[in-house]
Amino acid sequence: MLEEVLLGGGSFWALEPALAALDGVDEVWPGYAGGKIPYPSRQIVESGITGHVEVVHVLYDPAVIDFQVLLQAFFAVHDPSLENSGQLQVPGRQYASVIYYSTREQERIAQQVIGRLKRDKTIKTSIRTEVYPMTQFWIAEPKEIGYFFFNCYRDAYCNMHVRPILRRFVRDFWPHLKIPEELRGDNPHMV
Repeated sequence: MLEEVLLGGGSFWALEPALAALDGVDEVWPGYAGGKIPYPSRQIVESGITGHVEVVHVLYDPAVIDFQVLLQAFFAVHDPSLENSGQLQVPGRQYASVIYYSTREQERIAQQVIGRLKRDKTIKTSIRTEVYPMTQFWIAEPKEIGYFFFNCYRDAYCNMHVRPILRRFVRDFWPHLKIPEELRGDNPHMV
């Protein structure tokens, strides 16, 4: 049985391709959550006046991927230390690090993972990831869906910021990617 979670960590352009590559993740949709108005657009969300956060809606199979691994991947792709997650030059709530859980078990694990990151000082600065119950999700405009896949060579932000994040992600999460089991032990990115 699939479970859902909303994860926000800066721009969804990096979160969508990274999380979609994980074995056990069924679907990842970019969009917006937590705001005041229905059917928001990227333009209105970027203004900062609606209170929405850029998120990805993740449907995953907990029998295939553990929620802790999913959260480790989430924290590997973004910087949870700043309210705007430190990835964009335009600060604002719309880029906050946030987890919208759909089950109490997800909430417990999210708090546990955040607590461990703070204790272990894995992330050098303070972690400001917020944890809330699931809220209304508004899917992003069609041009935002799969943005990295369609624009990775044309968009300077994708080339300069997203591509290096995804390279590091593939190297670090190779055993968890949607690749045949017999190839998982042969990570070409570790050379």
